[in-house]
Amino acid sequence: YHPQEVGYYSGHTNAVEVRGEFAYIATNWYGIQVVSIADPSNIEKVGEFNDVKRPQIIKVAGDYVYIARSLDLDIISIVDQEYPQVVGHIDLFAYVDDFAVSGDHLYMVGNWGSMLVFSIAEPEYPRIVGRCEMESPGISVAASEEFVYLLDHSDGFQVLSVTDPEHPIRLGSFYLDRMQGGITICDNYAYVGVRWGGTLIISIED
Repeated sequence: YHPQEVGYYSGHTNAVEVRGEFAYIATNWYGIQVVSIADPSNIEKVGEFNDVKRPQIIKVAGDYVYIARSLDLDIISIVDQEYPQVVGHIDLFAYVDDFAVSGDHLYMVGNWGSMLVFSIAEPEYPRIVGRCEMESPGISVAASEEFVYLLDHSDGFQVLSVTDPEHPIRLGSFYLDRMQGGITICDNYAYVGVRWGGTLIISIED
């Protein structure tokens, strides 16, 4: 394999998500940029939403983009890629570190010592419907239809059942004695970034 650069899009990028032939780029000064990557060597901007400054985290699910800053989260409709529109908003009481979207629910961790569960069945009216208390603030979270996987500062890697999203149940944990970064789930494995220490691969089959 010989990886090589084939395209470039300028700007101060904080985060990026790709869905199909479009990339959604969170930038420091120009909000959310929607670009076509149908031809990676000729990336073209097709839309933007610049009313949100310095978005830090971005996730895309269905017809919506979810973006978080320090103390709030916006839900943006991308039904019209050229003219994204904010349809929902969540004010937070502490800094958000990460969130994940699965189905009609959004799972959020941050500097408050619990995982919050929001219903986004009506994106215009997101609301808290559940929580799971944690020993320490969360760092990163990933979600599937029935499970949530998260990292925190004390217990490390945790697996929660969200078959009933309003009442998450902790199923198991894997202690990590190193500072964690992000988490990604693929098939039966969790990939955990360890700051200054590589990547851990954890089996979640059982």
